[in-house]
Amino acid sequence: METKEIESAVEAKICERGISFTAEFVPQSKSRNRDEENPTLNWRVTFARNGKAFTTDYQQGSGHIPAEWNKGWAKYPSSDQAMAIRDACESGKYARELGYIGNRLPVPPPIATAVLACLLSDADALDYPTYEEWAPELGYDLDSRKGERVYRACLESALAMRALFGEALMGELREIVADY
Repeated sequence: METKEIESAVEAKICERGISFTAEFVPQSKSRNRDEENPTLNWRVTFARNGKAFTTDYQQGSGHIPAEWNKGWAKYPSSDQAMAIRDACESGKYARELGYIGNRLPVPPPIATAVLACLLSDADALDYPTYEEWAPELGYDLDSRKGERVYRACLESALAMRALFGEALMGELREIVADY
């Protein structure tokens, strides 16, 4: 299946099951990764169904700023490019051209399919009863405290998703996004 077909299939499955999705922009300075060297686009994403909701942080690399923004970048110093990326990650808005001060456009939010694919991948942590079994599969050192925190966060997220969607629907959604 092509990417657009997968996105459409997931969106249809989400609608059929009464699942809603929202994404709210979070400025870099207020995000969980505010101290990271490379800025990212940060979101608070929510899936809701039957009066229940699951909300979590989601981040995208600066490459998700629309491609039209990259036109003509060769004429600008890399320091200007870096400043423009930081500004977009802080404000959630970008100019059509680097250095353009006029009307800025909002960075498009992530699509439900991409977020779901990522979260379902993280939810695979449920298949590993211990950090020691999970860590080697994802390249973490068995003695890494940071790695163990990531594992625990994946478990917490997976359990919240399972409570919202149920095991059967999570399985269906996993099959749909498998090729995404």
